[in-house]
Amino acid sequence: MDGKIQIMVNGRKVVLDKSLPVAELWNRQAESGTPDITILNGFPMDSMDSAGLICDGDVVVFIRRGVMPSEDEFMSMLTARNSPALQESFKNACVGIAGLGGLGSHVATALARTGVGRLVLVDYDVVEPSNLNRQCYDASDIGRYKADALSESISRFNPFLKFVLHRLELNTENVFSVFADCDVVVEAFDKAEAKAMLVRS
Repeated sequence: MDGKIQIMVNGRKVVLDKSLPVAELWNRQAESGTPDITILNGFPMDSMDSAGLICDGDVVVFIRRGVMPSEDEFMSMLTARNSPALQESFKNACVGIAGLGGLGSHVATALARTGVGRLVLVDYDVVEPSNLNRQCYDASDIGRYKADALSESISRFNPFLKFVLHRLELNTENVFSVFADCDVVVEAFDKAEAKAMLVRS
């Protein structure tokens, strides 16, 4: 490229005429202020490192506290943490979760924080006061369907995750259609007979 270098900045390809310090790159890309956090090739940079030179192929993520990132920026942050190949696998994955109680609600939350692209959440139950000490729900969720409450909670920290919600009881007649598009299904039921039904199916 005639001495030019190509890098990724917050999910966008950027071509530079030459290598330059990270701090100067920010000044060229941003309208004002300075980033609160800079991630270079998956590793957070100390403020003392800002003079380090950007090289061809580098992946840079600038983060401002209190500013909602775009989807590209959000995905680039996850990629910096997980590595490109792993994050691409997460992003393209669809995981079904059967039961959104003590196990299922925590599994869904962990997968969402990891960067999984789509979740199929299935539970016919509503949130009860007794759920609050061990499940991922708030007092304001009491009486709501667990699928609705959990997807809303997850969307606050991963607004780009896609959901398919089923407020129904799984059985041998609907289980295949409900999870037809899933790469993985997590069995998180409380009742032994429901566990057996899903395993046999």
